[in-house]
Amino acid sequence: MKVIIFSTAGNLSGGVRQAANLAKSLMRRGHEVVFFVVPTADIPSVEPSITWRRLPVDKNLWRHEVENEIELANNKGMPCVVQAFHNKANKYVAWWAMRWALPGSKYRAHCVGYRGVTYRPRNPLPYWSFGIKKVVVNSAACGRLLSRQYGISSKIELVYNSIPEGRNIPHRSAEEVRKELGLSDGDTVFGTVTSRKADKGNDVLLESFAKLNSSQKKLLLVGLQKEHWISLCRELGIEDRVIFVSYAEHVADYLQLMDCFVFAGRKGDSTPNALLEAMSVGVACVGTHIGGVPEVLSGCGKVVPINGVKEMTEAMQELHDNPLLRKAMAATGLEKSKEFTEDNRAMRVEEIYSGVIERYAMSRYPSVCMLDQ
Repeated sequence: MKVIIFSTAGNLSGGVRQAANLAKSLMRRGHEVVFFVVPTADIPSVEPSITWRRLPVDKNLWRHEVENEIELANNKGMPCVVQAFHNKANKYVAWWAMRWALPGSKYRAHCVGYRGVTYRPRNPLPYWSFGIKKVVVNSAACGRLLSRQYGISSKIELVYNSIPEGRNIPHRSAEEVRKELGLSDGDTVFGTVTSRKADKGNDVLLESFAKLNSSQKKLLLVGLQKEHWISLCRELGIEDRVIFVSYAEHVADYLQLMDCFVFAGRKGDSTPNALLEAMSVGVACVGTHIGGVPEVLSGCGKVVPINGVKEMTEAMQELHDNPLLRKAMAATGLEKSKEFTEDNRAMRVEEIYSGVIERYAMSRYPSVCMLDQ
């Protein structure tokens, strides 16, 4: 089949990286994949093996560009799927898909939406559009939210994020990175991979860490700049115990040093990529009760309430004081992380696409019963 992926993300977010990983996996499985991105997108320079199409600056021309690719597939007799990634892309495809589904349209494409965050969407179009046959979500929590709000349970398909091949392999030795950061062998290292956004709960993590009873505790924050957080660290009395790494392309270099990974998100996250990567490196994990975090950590990690400084501190203290528990949790998390492979994800998506193609191959526009669903 031909798969046309369309993303409106311009940055190198976890979502667009997941989209690129899916494209590569589908290509390896023998499908023809074309990936449309906005003119300013950064991702093509990071993943040159994908067939990229940069859209024109004029948004009025975007549909025409995608239709050209659909027509090429139709002329070859290939089934064609258009997969939207990100909120704006979902809206565009929702409109285009209804146009393509109408009688007289020469474009035959099966359109699939995507939702990878647990913010409550305000626009129902991508979920009620009769042109969107399925909506892929990356956590059951995200699916439940959409089903409750828009009554589209029959459209929802769960596909967890994947861990990119090689992402859990450090590029430098632990000894080299420890020396770089000034860590001693006796330090107990807590850490996270995060961003500056308030939704990430970095303030909660810093406050919880400050309450830990330990003379050799260290907190490693990957993705944060020191100047944005040093005032809070001083206020909490932990300035000399917090290490900042503003950017790391190879996060496994730093994950390998952590005794405990803490995800402190308070809003929006569905299945955090950093959490999956920490599990795949073999790190004991603590996460907040948000989105799909309880699903991911079920049976292999500790889940604490959102903004729960007391509970987060207690979980971190227990793992600090009990190395055997840390080791056991790390082992179970590592084993569970093997479920989140790129191949597993690609097979699941392929199954969804094939089901949509088979079910809707003969239909050009929706029947009443299909709208009722």
